[in-house]
Amino acid sequence: MWETEIIPHWDEKHHLKKTYELSEEGIPSKVRGKVWLLAIGNDLNITEELYDICVNRAKKSLKVDSKVVDNSDFVGKEDTLELIVTDLSRTFPSLGIFQVNIFFFF
Repeated sequence: MWETEIIPHWDEKHHLKKTYELSEEGIPSKVRGKVWLLAIGNDLNITEELYDICVNRAKKSLKVDSKVVDNSDFVGKEDTLELIVTDLSRTFPSLGIFQVNIFFFF
């Protein structure tokens, strides 16, 4: 049903009650990627080339406290999360939820 009726006619069928009901039952893994791409869209017209450019720029440097730090200084996501926690506690010192001593990641 997804491959023959809904995906090929997405613009006409995505808003129908039947499509919603089918999605509630679960989108088959075989077509899930296609459906997500259609459902999310690409309003910004981001091409694969533009995406690669942005990823490469992000890998080249990371800005911390107004100085550029080489990305090789940061081993993985854990270090980035620590930077976020530190920045949140400084940005919102009056909000207890963002203080380092009570901020938890699950």
